[in-house]
Amino acid sequence: MEWSFIVENPEVISAVSAAISAIIALITLHSNTKIQHKTEKLQANNLEREKKLETLKAFNSLQKDVLSELTSTENYYKKLVEEARTDARKSEYKKVKSLISEIEHFASGVNLGLYDYDAVLALSGAHLYWLYKKVFPIIRKCRSVPGADKESRYAAFEALALRIKANLEISD
Repeated sequence: MEWSFIVENPEVISAVSAAISAIIALITLHSNTKIQHKTEKLQANNLEREKKLETLKAFNSLQKDVLSELTSTENYYKKLVEEARTDARKSEYKKVKSLISEIEHFASGVNLGLYDYDAVLALSGAHLYWLYKKVFPIIRKCRSVPGADKESRYAAFEALALRIKANLEISD
């Protein structure tokens, strides 16, 4: 191929230029796609990390403010339900119900995916399940009150506890 042919036929220069431009465009597109994929993966990892950090913060708060308060034995809660109407135990009963409500809020966050379930399972899965078992007499009492929505009362806590039980293969 002689240079004079190329110089005399500008279409050849245009075709070669277009081919080179197309190759550069494909290389750029491929590079941008790879970069975008890596960026999305990093963002997903960061979101997952943030979710775990938020789970840890929320769980630490729950541990400090609620779980440490509910350390009594299961028999204590059964007796508390029996004596809940007496003046001496009424405020104590209300406090325990309030603490269970805090767990319910946390469990709702876990069940909705706002908090990381695997992190909760690793942090204190078995403890949450056994705590659910211990305070169940209170939950049952709340569900038995006339006019109460029996199905939704502490349903998130119950769903989380049963999910933990299944994953850890706990037998009662």
